[in-house]
Amino acid sequence: MLPHQASILEGNSKEGLLNEAKHLAALVCCMDPDPALKPCGKCLHCRQLEKETYPYWFTIMPRGAANTIQIGQVRELQAALMSKAGEGQWKVAVFLEAERLREEAQNCLLKILEEPPEETLLLLLTGKPQNLLPTVRSRCRILRFHFERPAPEPEEIELVLDVLQAIQKRGYYSVFEKAAFIEGSRKKRLSTFFDGLEYVLRNALIRNLCAGKGYSTDRGKASLASLCEALDRVWHAGYLAERNVNALLILENLFLHIKKLDIRVDPMEGGCMN
Repeated sequence: MLPHQASILEGNSKEGLLNEAKHLAALVCCMDPDPALKPCGKCLHCRQLEKETYPYWFTIMPRGAANTIQIGQVRELQAALMSKAGEGQWKVAVFLEAERLREEAQNCLLKILEEPPEETLLLLLTGKPQNLLPTVRSRCRILRFHFERPAPEPEEIELVLDVLQAIQKRGYYSVFEKAAFIEGSRKKRLSTFFDGLEYVLRNALIRNLCAGKGYSTDRGKASLASLCEALDRVWHAGYLAERNVNALLILENLFLHIKKLDIRVDPMEGGCMN
């Protein structure tokens, strides 16, 4: 890896991206004298990076009620990066959920990207690089990773199926009832409910495609279109939740669309049908 290089690490797993960031950092920080053996995984620096105790490892993450990375954090990093590291050591700045950088913070970051201090590695971890300013993206190398996502816990799947069944059977009454229940029981981890709902909808979509549905009849086409639209609605709901939009309103709007799309539970397969 070239010195002073900044990279955007794009992927669908925060933990996976962090591990990749540690690996990239170890490539330049490893103490093994043989370049072919870097990272060795055994030297002091490699071990410190794995535990995030490396003395020049800087983690920048969203904070505050708005859950964003603010300009003050970037300025603090800028000052920290100006300090001189030990001989042969690199400074590593890792932005977790870099898509949450406020616009003014990104503009401040440009100064670091354009004139990075010596022996400094800047790594922006994100699942949504499109949320970064074009001026930021153009100054970084983009590395894309895909990680296998673990299936949601069985209780999350059961909760999703219960919500879909209730909306199917009891209509608009259950839309608001279930929205209030999920908001109350999952507010602090709403993303786990969205993961479960996405999992169920994806499985239904794959099942329809594998069965050859969606091509020969109007009803089949509507089924696939409805499932795709429902997935889009789930992703948008997750986007709004990340920005601290009122959780109850997000859920009510999402469940109203599911009711409108007529997404129903297939009790025999534990999935969805139209």
